[in-house]
Amino acid sequence: MCQSSDNYIIYESFDIGDYLNVKGEYYIPRAASSPFTFDYSMYLKTKKIFFLVYEPEVEFIGKEKTIYDIREYVKDYIDTFPEKIRAYLYALIIGDKSLLDDDVVSNLSDVGIIHLFAISGLHVGLICMIFRKLLSVILNESTVDNLLIIFLLVYIVVAGFSPSVLRASVMYSLSIVFRKFRIPFSSLDIISITFILFILINPYYIFDIGFQLSFLVSLFLVLGWRIIEGDVIRQVLFVSILAQLATLPLIVNLNNELNLFSIFFNVIFVIIMGYIFLPMTFISFFIRMFNNLYGQLIIVFENLLNSVNDFSYIIRVGNIHVLFIIIYYVFLYLFLVNTENKKKYYTFYIIMLCLLFLNKVNPVGEVYFLDVGQGDSTLFKSPFNSCNVLIDTGGKQRSNITENNVTPVLKSLGVERIDYFVLTHSHYDHVGGTKEIIDSFKIHNLVVSKYNSGEMIKGYIQQAKRRGINIIYVNKGDYFGCNNEYKVIAPSKSYDSINNQSIVLEASIFNKKWLLIGDSELKKFSSSNIDILKVGHHGSDTSLDESLLQELKPSTSIISVGINTYGLPSRNILELLEKYRVRTFRTDVSKTIIYLDIGNGIFYSTKSYNNSILGKPKIL
Repeated sequence: MCQSSDNYIIYESFDIGDYLNVKGEYYIPRAASSPFTFDYSMYLKTKKIFFLVYEPEVEFIGKEKTIYDIREYVKDYIDTFPEKIRAYLYALIIGDKSLLDDDVVSNLSDVGIIHLFAISGLHVGLICMIFRKLLSVILNESTVDNLLIIFLLVYIVVAGFSPSVLRASVMYSLSIVFRKFRIPFSSLDIISITFILFILINPYYIFDIGFQLSFLVSLFLVLGWRIIEGDVIRQVLFVSILAQLATLPLIVNLNNELNLFSIFFNVIFVIIMGYIFLPMTFISFFIRMFNNLYGQLIIVFENLLNSVNDFSYIIRVGNIHVLFIIIYYVFLYLFLVNTENKKKYYTFYIIMLCLLFLNKVNPVGEVYFLDVGQGDSTLFKSPFNSCNVLIDTGGKQRSNITENNVTPVLKSLGVERIDYFVLTHSHYDHVGGTKEIIDSFKIHNLVVSKYNSGEMIKGYIQQAKRRGINIIYVNKGDYFGCNNEYKVIAPSKSYDSINNQSIVLEASIFNKKWLLIGDSELKKFSSSNIDILKVGHHGSDTSLDESLLQELKPSTSIISVGINTYGLPSRNILELLEKYRVRTFRTDVSKTIIYLDIGNGIFYSTKSYNNSILGKPKIL
């Protein structure tokens, strides 16, 4: 994997076992800079990748045969199948969902059964069951056990060393070995041994979502075996429900959304996958004469998936605090192991289910100055999500910075609706992610300048009109907001400079007076005695002067800035703010900055947010 100079990731056509001579500058990938966003550096660590190479020169030297060639042989074989069948074989046999249609993946996620297409214990258990029944006809139990262990070792390679397949295969193999040698280890012992082995091999596995989900399901299925025991229907029903309860908090934190019918849908699709679809997948893989039948089954499956998705009811619940997750699992554990007095835990368990959705009733007002690199994006979030105002989106050419750094944060906060979406001016680093926001959230009002907005914003206005979004054109002196908290300070006329076309806002909210300048270089505003200043134009020399600062008298300032070659923020501006004892926070230093309306107000830094298991921000 190589990082090119224009920020594209280039995947060279090299395979495991190739010998390469690589020249270039290596660097450590940056950790996620906003809460609840994908941490690429941690993902790489789970794969034991700690460095990337910048502008590499790669020379192929030679090739060596490895066990990974087995996976390539299987892929080459699957490539000979028809396109539609090939996509499902890739997904369900080697764990690669990239060939599935985007609509299919979206429907699987919306219905809440995407995990059934992640190779896991269900797949391993089914394969072992089929092989055991077939081989037991002609071989004794000991020989079958030995062949199964060998097969599982091979399948681990075919599945690309997926943590969930590794977990299931190791546990199944250990159970065979312990039974053979009459070692009195319980299922809980086997789970514990497997867990310890994984952590010893790679401590970063603990951050892998597949690893977490796989072990949680296994653990709670073992703890709840008394409930699960019974006829086949009871087993399928309770295994599905218990697996859902075991993974609920992590799935919610992964997607920030929940399909209220997902448990019911899972019961249906676990039966379909376990007894029809997966068996036919493996039969079609080994016996090609069944390809036509399997192709028809895929069509039926996708039609059923589309129909079920029409009945989905998805709510955005936001991110769940780790403390509530721990308490949730404690009560789930007590509920499963206490077979005599379960009734006394029902109330507590229901309370914990409600606490999981605390973000929907958060009574604290918040302001988020989002780290979008060399750009700008600010969210004002009122208590109980009663009024959400987003000002700009950030944006970067050839980068999905809004999709990666803005949308996930808003979703994690349980934001479904943006009441007022403000586009300050037509610069890409401020509004380049507008389409992403319009596509991801319900927008009630789009706020733009009455004066020349620029071609970029004009295009977004047309897109918003097609979505039925109300357009509000503002100029100096206008008010907007759920309670008219936002006053437009500028512009009062059209300017040649796009920067001076910026909407400048004074917000009176959370018992504070805020001034957000955008990129405006104007030096006189009808505003004074403010509390928090959002410094304009990323802290450039033209963003502020001494007379304006004397007029505004802020106690705190925020500068939204990223790594750049422009020398921003300007040393002159920083010295000026320091001279007037203005406490200053920068997103290039503190990353996403959060203001909480508690007491006299608290500012948080998320600089080390994703480096902590507890995810606790640092008070500034």
